Amino acid sequence: LLLPDVKSVEGYRRLARDTDKELRLVDGKIAATLNGEVDDLFGQTRRAQEVFEQILHISEDLDRQEAPPALVGLKEDLTRTATSYLEAARLTLRWLSIPSPENAELARARLAEAQVELTELEKSQWLRTTSP
Repeated sequence: LLLPDVKSVEGYRRLARDTDKELRLVDGKIAATLNGEVDDLFGQTRRAQEVFEQILHISEDLDRQEAPPALVGLKEDLTRTATSYLEAARLTLRWLSIPSPENAELARARLAEAQVELTELEKSQWLRTTSP
């Protein structure tokens, strides 16, 4: 039986770990789209739109979920990382609608920034430690 504050922290940690897994999936999908792993433009655009909607949903979930005081910093890191992926997804859609080397590079650069943020996020002890 957990105390209410411990239960709150554990619940948020579970959300954070689930979000981390979802961000990893989003990362792979954006990278696959930018690498042209889907042959036709329609398929690429459909995949990019699905990823955009997925990361938008993740971001909205993070905004709605209140973090316990001890995990406010973790929430800020999660939100920042999700926002970076949202921007990478948006730039990927822009590249598909206006294909140019410049737009492709912008999307790849933003994805690389999001990947760095995700790697830093995953160093958090709150994500790595086991439950009490």
